[in-house]
Amino acid sequence: MSKQNPKKQDAATKRENTIVMIIAAVLAVALVVFATITVVNTIRKDNPSADGTTGGGTTAPTIDAAAEGEKLKNTIALTVGDHQLNAVELNYYYTEIVNQFYSEYYYYILYLGMIDTKKPLNEQYYDEEKKVTWADYFLGVAEDGIKSTYMLCDLAEKEGFTLSKEEQNYLTTMRQSIEDYAKQYKYADVNSYLVDYFGYGADIDSYMAYTERALLADAYYSHYADSLEYTEEQLREFESSKMHQYHSYNFATYYLSTDKFLTGGVEGSDGKVTYTDEQKAAAIEAATAAVESMKNGSCESLEAFNAMILGMEVNSSLTSVSITENKDILYSKVDTLFQEWVCSADRSFGDVTVIAKTTTTGTGDDAVTTINGYYILWFNGINDNQFALKDVRHLLVLFKDKDGKTYNDGVSTFTDEQKAAAKAAAEKLLAEWKAGEMTENSFSQLVIKNSEDPGSAANGGLYQYIYPGQMVKNFQDWCYEEGRQFADTGLVESVYGYHIMFYVGDSDITYRDFMVQNDLRNADLSKWHEDLVSSVEVVEVCLDYCKLNMKLGG
Repeated sequence: MSKQNPKKQDAATKRENTIVMIIAAVLAVALVVFATITVVNTIRKDNPSADGTTGGGTTAPTIDAAAEGEKLKNTIALTVGDHQLNAVELNYYYTEIVNQFYSEYYYYILYLGMIDTKKPLNEQYYDEEKKVTWADYFLGVAEDGIKSTYMLCDLAEKEGFTLSKEEQNYLTTMRQSIEDYAKQYKYADVNSYLVDYFGYGADIDSYMAYTERALLADAYYSHYADSLEYTEEQLREFESSKMHQYHSYNFATYYLSTDKFLTGGVEGSDGKVTYTDEQKAAAIEAATAAVESMKNGSCESLEAFNAMILGMEVNSSLTSVSITENKDILYSKVDTLFQEWVCSADRSFGDVTVIAKTTTTGTGDDAVTTINGYYILWFNGINDNQFALKDVRHLLVLFKDKDGKTYNDGVSTFTDEQKAAAKAAAEKLLAEWKAGEMTENSFSQLVIKNSEDPGSAANGGLYQYIYPGQMVKNFQDWCYEEGRQFADTGLVESVYGYHIMFYVGDSDITYRDFMVQNDLRNADLSKWHEDLVSSVEVVEVCLDYCKLNMKLGG
């Protein structure tokens, strides 16, 4: 089996935030399938369905739904370049943007009052100063997505790019799922179901056309990302001004609170001790004096650093202290308070420094900064990440409880017997493979027939370009174990179950180049996509039938 290009793998997980609508539309099947649970009972304008009722059987005012639907279908809501979208098509985009937002921020909406669920979206402000309502905001996001979708589809058509057989099958399955749910919830037909969700004029054919466009746009975006190739010189040029961003850093920290230096104080009836401002200031002064000698210091080992911390007078009564070891931390993951020092090009093994932790109250001339404590840091070196990523195959046997539920079903605890059953099944399958040809191909076939990992079973359990932190710990540790050779096998336990591992070998790219390439590609994709959507204008023609007065509460 040929290796995947790592940039395609990355493009699937690092899409531009500006392509929000593409992602939302591709997820349409999940949104529609659960519409009765998450939308019909929450996000719904009181639109009657085509049979004269609302979802759940409530009688609506007598309206000629068919006539209303035709009115929306014949009303041009907006144009995108040479394309015209009618009111029904706009409502598909708008409604799913609102639902996506609701799904992501429901806690803030329901419990923190981010949006009043009893009030129409066009009657409450997203930005009161600029007089932008929530309806305006959602419409703007929808229009950005519409521009992106149509421009990407235009490019796909121009280049003769079409959906794959698997993607076509996905659309067929999705259509059937929607029809099945309409029957399950006792709608007169599938169009009534969609009308209850999107409003008058919605029907299965136009909705599937909308979804196909979104899927095509998403697929073409991945296709374009996959087409980007870079030379060694281009990678090195892009990396040159940001070398530190692709290192991983090793350092240790100890936090010394000024509270350790507080003396005096008065204990109240509740047992809490309060201190005067003078006592607090004295504690800060004492803490500052205690760490002064450590600035620009050095230690030859972690043990020496530990001994230095224990040797502080304030810790004289302790036998151990809490020191945090940070191993192979990428630049982007280093605490911003430490970043400048830890990631400096002048940093050397053994360096020690002290960094104040402060809080600031007030603003401008009234701002007051208070030292709460000091972080003492010890530098333990840099990893330049010039190591190859790993390729493996695996077969997963899931843990299952008495009801057959797995970790993915929300079950996090399994009995020893349940774990033993999964292990025995895995051992049996591994023995079956060892009794045969013991080739990579025979392992792949074993996986296809038996693996319970939906993400890899179809391609023989192959995972390529495995980078640090990507997989669960035991899985990753096995892949990166020193001395690992082609065709090595073994059993690995994770929270999911038992993995039968087959080591394929080193990937054809280093971790460092993997990161550089991804960042360069994402920068190019961002510029390409920005230019693409800025080349076309959305013109609002008639928004009278857009569901701007939708409520987030039924």
